[in-house]
Amino acid sequence: MRGYTMVELIVVMAILGILAGISLPVFNSRTPVNQRGVRDQVGAMLEYCRKLSVVQQRSVCVLVTPTTVQALYTVANACSAANPVDEPGNAGTPFTLRIPADVTMGGAALVQFAQDGRLTSNVPLTITMGPHSVAVTHETSHITYQ
Repeated sequence: MRGYTMVELIVVMAILGILAGISLPVFNSRTPVNQRGVRDQVGAMLEYCRKLSVVQQRSVCVLVTPTTVQALYTVANACSAANPVDEPGNAGTPFTLRIPADVTMGGAALVQFAQDGRLTSNVPLTITMGPHSVAVTHETSHITYQ
């Protein structure tokens, strides 16, 4: 019965060490997970605001900044930070998402829904988070995740 030599075992261990050193930073990066999480939260906020505008017969908007995404009521055709939408299930708390530092927001800075839930923009709007995005169609106000 012949076994492995010490040289063969050391070579295999060296190769495994090199592969572990290359792949470890990929597993430690939280950025892709954060980007998908923010995409899902922003999409849920948009869906909630669209439904809220229909139920309350009020215009509602979502304001996107590099550090936060806020759900606000529209007053005199303008989004006002003084009129925040309450967080679902937590009355009195503004519905605001904090964006992690490793997620870069882009695309539309304002998404506004009319009293009937329609997008007030005449063009589709997209909010991006790195390679991920949430789009709102202008015909149906349907929200898609990409």
